[in-house]
Amino acid sequence: MYIVKHERDYIIKSLLSILDLADEIIIVDTGSEDNTLDLIKKMCDKKIKIFTFNWCDDFSKARNFANAKATCDWIMILDADEIVRKNDNLKFYLTYLRIFDDFENTAFNFKVIRDEEVYKTSKLIRNTNTLTYKGRVHETFFSLNNSVSYANLNVEVLGIRRGSQKKTNYYNKLLLKTIIDFPKEGRWYYLYL
Repeated sequence: MYIVKHERDYIIKSLLSILDLADEIIIVDTGSEDNTLDLIKKMCDKKIKIFTFNWCDDFSKARNFANAKATCDWIMILDADEIVRKNDNLKFYLTYLRIFDDFENTAFNFKVIRDEEVYKTSKLIRNTNTLTYKGRVHETFFSLNNSVSYANLNVEVLGIRRGSQKKTNYYNKLLLKTIIDFPKEGRWYYLYL
């Protein structure tokens, strides 16, 4: 599942890294004016389903919209500049999850590698009716069963760090709104500091 806007530089490489593993690929565009969607459509793959979402300064609403479009049991969340490193581990995990559908975990954390920075984040999430995202930016998922495991799988970020001052200011504005929305949740204060 992708949320995209102006992602022509990397989206095809990202899609090709998972195309043979995915049963469906949900792409939600929030207003691309470059040729991002044209490039995706040229792939002519029936697995790829494109939807549009009117941007409303809330990444969690876009994620929840995308989740509602997903029909498979598990959802992999990727940014357009992320690729899944080719290895047999992901195929194994996906096969395992298909065979053992009573698996109790809600999510698997992947290791994300961006230049020298390495961090873990949930990239593979069970598609349930209790799954919902919160937070206008740096959104995170919540479920009645928040059981998360670490999968020894890697996602590599291709794009350069896009931390322009304009983007930082915009994200901080969204974080302040999120703090107002969820004043008793420390996660948002931590991200703002």
